[in-house]
Amino acid sequence: MEAALRDSLIYASRHPFRKYSFPPTGISYQIGVALPSFELGSDNYEIPQHLYFGIQLAIEEFNANQPGKKAFINYSRTNLNSDKPEDILNDLIWNKDVDAIIGPLFSNVAKSFSNLAEIYEVPVITPLANSDSLNIANNYMFQTNPTFAIQGKKMAQYAVNSLGADTVAVLAEMNSLGEASALAFRHEAERLGAFVQHFFLEDLESNGYDISEFTAYLSKTDTLIPSPGLKAIYAPFTGAAAPTLIRNLLTDLEASQSDYVLLGSEEWEDTDLENTRLNETSIHYTKSYEVRYGDSDVEEFASNFRLRFQTDPNRFAFIGYDVANLVLSTLNRVGNPAYLKQG
Repeated sequence: MEAALRDSLIYASRHPFRKYSFPPTGISYQIGVALPSFELGSDNYEIPQHLYFGIQLAIEEFNANQPGKKAFINYSRTNLNSDKPEDILNDLIWNKDVDAIIGPLFSNVAKSFSNLAEIYEVPVITPLANSDSLNIANNYMFQTNPTFAIQGKKMAQYAVNSLGADTVAVLAEMNSLGEASALAFRHEAERLGAFVQHFFLEDLESNGYDISEFTAYLSKTDTLIPSPGLKAIYAPFTGAAAPTLIRNLLTDLEASQSDYVLLGSEEWEDTDLENTRLNETSIHYTKSYEVRYGDSDVEEFASNFRLRFQTDPNRFAFIGYDVANLVLSTLNRVGNPAYLKQG
């Protein structure tokens, strides 16, 4: 017995256990792609098309650069009336034997994928879905598009830590996507020690989006309703009403000569302050994804994309490419896809 234990310890010291053994030459990875398809000429046509092209280009590059390994696409359309989301995922897992799934596109379909992904222990990576409930307590559902709550939390960190905004106000529309952002912003700002002087989460539509009732509390010239020390206003307006709400907020602030740091959602991106009298106002907004045109790797991808597909890539092509590379680099690192089932 002692000799056996001694020999085993000697062997273990000379040949340490590797967590990941080397995959066999010729191993293949099956990548499921679950995306909708739209009619040519429709507003949404290029979204899944360019996502798919980006994924395809990433897989072609992987196959060219990884001798002894190959990755393959297994596509399933998610907006066929005859197929339930559960049936699509079951087909990808049972019939296509996929190792990971990229998609689906929308949060409502992704919710149907979520429970089965946990049961089968197959990673599902959603490129655009941003529901706050998708990946709660689910180890196999991943979102590359930040949720609205995450955007609110990150904006609070930026406001307090980077801009030094120690006193803030929040104005958001009830039951909108921005509601989650507003609540998360308040929670994180207070956790970081900032004072949330005003928090308005209201049914703004009922008043025709007239927000003067609330902006009166943000005026620097109204001595009856002072806002001492207020540094920044967070207004995560979303949806079709966002341009109207942004315009009304700027108009009210301009009328009361109230300059503040304005914090917002992605809808604030195209806001122009040039023709306003808010000389000291600056705008900061969150973005779920940004393509840094001019960077060498971006220009190289765009060139390769044009050469391969005879069209310029849109932002969804970049997203598809990045998500596919995330999946492929993970599979390449672990070698054996079965390791993904071990957490």
